[in-house]
Amino acid sequence: NAASAAEPIAYPFVRAFVKEIAPFCDVTIVTSSAPDTKEFFQEMDGAKIYRYRYFFPQSMQRIEAS
Repeated sequence: NAASAAEPIAYPFVRAFVKEIAPFCDVTIVTSSAPDTKEFFQEMDGAKIYRYRYFFPQSMQRIEAS
């Protein structure tokens, strides 16, 4: 499930870094999910992204990129 280039990215420096190193090595990112996250695995710019729930129920997760 590749993300669109128009999708907002909270931390653009991470995406830029991944684009630079992905041709030379395997990149895996493990990050927390957001309350509205529906997919917990995604591939973007050559990186595998795994999202996890850090609080149950998921609707109670409060950490956000703002």
